[in-house]
Amino acid sequence: MWVCARKTMFCNGPATSGRNDAGGIMIKAVVLLNSEEEEARIRAGIAADPDTYELTDEELAELRPLVRPGRPKAEFPKVPITIRLSPEVLDFFKTDGPGWQARIDAALRDWIKTHAIEHGQHAK
Repeated sequence: MWVCARKTMFCNGPATSGRNDAGGIMIKAVVLLNSEEEEARIRAGIAADPDTYELTDEELAELRPLVRPGRPKAEFPKVPITIRLSPEVLDFFKTDGPGWQARIDAALRDWIKTHAIEHGQHAK
Protein backbone atom coordinates (compact mmCIF):
# COMPACT_ATOMS: atom_id res chain seq x y z
CA MET A 1 0.00 0.00 0.00
CA TRP A 2 1.35 3.43 -0.93
CA VAL A 3 0.20 6.71 0.58
CA CYS A 4 0.88 9.94 -1.29
CA ALA A 5 0.39 13.46 0.05
CA ARG A 6 1.52 16.42 -2.00
CA LYS A 7 0.55 20.04 -2.30
CA THR A 8 -0.10 19.72 -6.01
CA MET A 9 -1.44 16.27 -6.67
CA PHE A 10 -3.81 15.86 -9.56
CA CYS A 11 -4.78 12.23 -9.58
CA ASN A 12 -7.89 10.15 -9.16
CA GLY A 13 -8.06 7.05 -7.08
CA PRO A 14 -9.80 5.31 -4.22
CA ALA A 15 -10.03 7.01 -0.86
CA THR A 16 -9.22 10.48 -2.18
CA SER A 17 -9.76 13.24 0.34
CA GLY A 18 -8.86 16.89 0.38
CA ARG A 19 -8.48 19.63 2.94
CA ASN A 20 -7.17 23.15 3.12
CA ASP A 21 -4.19 23.69 5.37
CA ALA A 22 -3.57 27.00 7.17
CA GLY A 23 -2.09 28.52 4.02
CA GLY A 24 -5.17 27.71 1.97
CA ILE A 25 -3.30 25.18 -0.18
CA MET A 26 -5.37 22.16 -1.16
CA ILE A 27 -3.83 18.95 0.10
CA LYS A 28 -4.97 15.68 -1.45
CA ALA A 29 -4.06 12.28 -0.09
CA VAL A 30 -4.49 9.21 -2.24
CA VAL A 31 -4.17 5.67 -0.97
CA LEU A 32 -2.94 3.41 -3.76
CA LEU A 33 -3.60 -0.25 -2.97
CA ASN A 34 -1.51 -3.03 -4.48
CA SER A 35 -3.11 -5.16 -7.15
CA GLU A 36 -3.53 -8.85 -6.40
CA GLU A 37 -0.54 -9.61 -8.65
CA GLU A 38 1.66 -7.07 -6.85
CA GLU A 39 0.57 -8.42 -3.48
CA ALA A 40 1.41 -11.99 -4.61
CA ARG A 41 4.92 -10.89 -5.74
CA ILE A 42 5.50 -9.12 -2.42
CA ARG A 43 4.44 -12.18 -0.42
CA ALA A 44 6.62 -14.43 -2.60
CA GLY A 45 9.58 -12.10 -1.96
CA ILE A 46 8.97 -12.24 1.78
CA ALA A 47 8.73 -16.04 1.68
CA ALA A 48 11.97 -16.31 -0.34
CA ASP A 49 13.95 -13.99 1.98
CA PRO A 50 15.81 -16.06 4.61
CA ASP A 51 16.12 -13.04 6.92
CA THR A 52 12.39 -12.49 7.35
CA TYR A 53 9.25 -14.44 8.08
CA GLU A 54 5.66 -13.80 9.04
CA LEU A 55 5.08 -13.73 12.77
CA THR A 56 2.90 -16.37 14.37
CA ASP A 57 -0.16 -15.41 16.40
CA GLU A 58 1.81 -16.16 19.59
CA GLU A 59 4.67 -13.89 18.51
CA LEU A 60 2.23 -11.12 17.59
CA ALA A 61 0.60 -11.43 21.03
CA GLU A 62 4.00 -10.94 22.72
CA LEU A 63 4.77 -7.67 20.91
CA ARG A 64 4.77 -4.55 23.05
CA PRO A 65 4.81 -0.89 22.01
CA LEU A 66 8.21 0.71 21.62
CA VAL A 67 9.08 2.80 24.66
CA ARG A 68 11.00 5.82 23.53
CA PRO A 69 13.67 7.12 25.89
CA GLY A 70 13.22 10.63 27.07
CA ARG A 71 12.64 12.91 29.95
CA PRO A 72 10.38 11.45 32.66
CA LYS A 73 6.98 13.05 33.10
CA ALA A 74 7.14 15.93 35.57
CA GLU A 75 4.87 15.80 38.60
CA PHE A 76 4.09 19.49 38.07
CA PRO A 77 4.77 20.24 34.40
CA LYS A 78 5.62 23.75 33.35
CA VAL A 79 3.09 25.73 31.34
CA PRO A 80 4.23 26.84 27.87
CA ILE A 81 3.76 30.59 27.31
CA THR A 82 4.93 33.35 25.02
CA ILE A 83 6.74 36.21 26.73
CA ARG A 84 8.55 39.29 25.47
CA LEU A 85 11.88 40.08 27.16
CA SER A 86 14.43 42.81 26.66
CA PRO A 87 17.38 41.64 24.54
CA GLU A 88 19.83 42.27 27.39
CA VAL A 89 17.73 40.16 29.79
CA LEU A 90 17.54 37.29 27.33
CA ASP A 91 21.27 37.55 26.53
CA PHE A 92 22.10 37.46 30.25
CA PHE A 93 20.20 34.22 30.83
CA LYS A 94 21.35 32.59 27.59
CA THR A 95 25.04 33.35 28.25
CA ASP A 96 25.49 30.18 30.34
CA GLY A 97 23.97 28.00 27.60
CA PRO A 98 21.22 25.40 27.89
CA GLY A 99 18.87 25.74 30.84
CA TRP A 100 18.27 29.45 30.35
CA GLN A 101 14.50 29.05 30.63
CA ALA A 102 14.91 27.22 33.95
CA ARG A 103 17.17 30.05 35.16
CA ILE A 104 14.50 32.62 34.26
CA ASP A 105 11.93 30.47 36.12
CA ALA A 106 14.20 30.33 39.18
CA ALA A 107 14.76 34.10 39.08
CA LEU A 108 11.02 34.73 38.92
CA ARG A 109 10.43 32.30 41.80
CA ASP A 110 13.01 34.19 43.90
CA TRP A 111 11.28 37.46 43.04
CA ILE A 112 7.95 36.01 44.18
CA LYS A 113 9.47 34.97 47.52
CA THR A 114 10.64 38.51 48.22
CA HIS A 115 7.56 40.32 46.88
CA ALA A 116 4.61 38.06 47.67
CA ILE A 117 3.87 39.73 51.01
CA GLU A 118 3.78 43.15 49.32
CA HIS A 119 1.00 41.84 47.09
CA GLY A 120 -0.93 40.18 49.93
CA GLN A 121 0.01 36.66 48.85
CA HIS A 122 1.98 33.87 50.42
CA ALA A 123 4.97 32.45 48.58
CA LYS A 124 4.61 28.78 47.76
